[in-house]
Amino acid sequence: TTDLAELARRVNNGTDYEDTYFKLTTNLDLSGWDSGDGRGWIPIGKYVYILETGERIYTSFKGKFDGNNKVVNKLTINRFKENGIGLFGCVDNAEIKNIGLINVDITSDGASFSTGGLVGQSLNSQIINCFVSGYIRGGLSVGGLVGGNDNGSITNCYTLGQVRGDSPVGGLVGYLYESTISYSYSACWVNGRDYAGGLVGIDSEKSKIVNSVAANPSVSGSGMTPNRIVGGSGYPSEREKNNYANADMQINYFAMDADINQNY
Repeated sequence: TTDLAELARRVNNGTDYEDTYFKLTTNLDLSGWDSGDGRGWIPIGKYVYILETGERIYTSFKGKFDGNNKVVNKLTINRFKENGIGLFGCVDNAEIKNIGLINVDITSDGASFSTGGLVGQSLNSQIINCFVSGYIRGGLSVGGLVGGNDNGSITNCYTLGQVRGDSPVGGLVGYLYESTISYSYSACWVNGRDYAGGLVGIDSEKSKIVNSVAANPSVSGSGMTPNRIVGGSGYPSEREKNNYANADMQINYFAMDADINQNY
């Protein structure tokens, strides 16, 4: 645990570990872990979004992290008005694989961007064979696995538990931008104000979702477009192939038919 916390400290101070390989050698229990500020775990990597100017400042992990099929238990984060919330706060040109998070308890607020169980903000990165179970509550771009995913891929991953936020909110990813999700599923309860989806809150025109399953019991939202697979997508369904949704899933507490490739 202390080694992982030291990695966070070094990355957040500017060491990106580009092309450096890390391997987790044991299961970790983060029960009661606090980084000294009373707010739980400090994410590995930082993402700052300046709302007034739209400027984004990234301090990213750029290495390769192999979880070696180990599990991290009871990751707890309670951070308001911060961006990039998760085990990893921000990654860029990274590879994260073979790691599971269980009993996650993450809370941020409506002023926070990019909250996810594993990664807050992922840029140009690959996430492979990972899972998250637990409770995640955020503001903007909230996902069970990744908050915001830009120009990357997610393969063979899944999420369980509850994901709640403002907009967009997805069982796997909040905002999917020019990225691909394949062979993955979510069985999370999803609740958002706007753009809540079983797998993804909002996707972009060049994103793809294939061979994946929205196994969520329920997707609900108080505003625009809560949907089975993608909350907000105005793009052709051929980009979203061979996907399935739970036939008993409720959308805003009403059962809906769930046909193959029917994303809405």
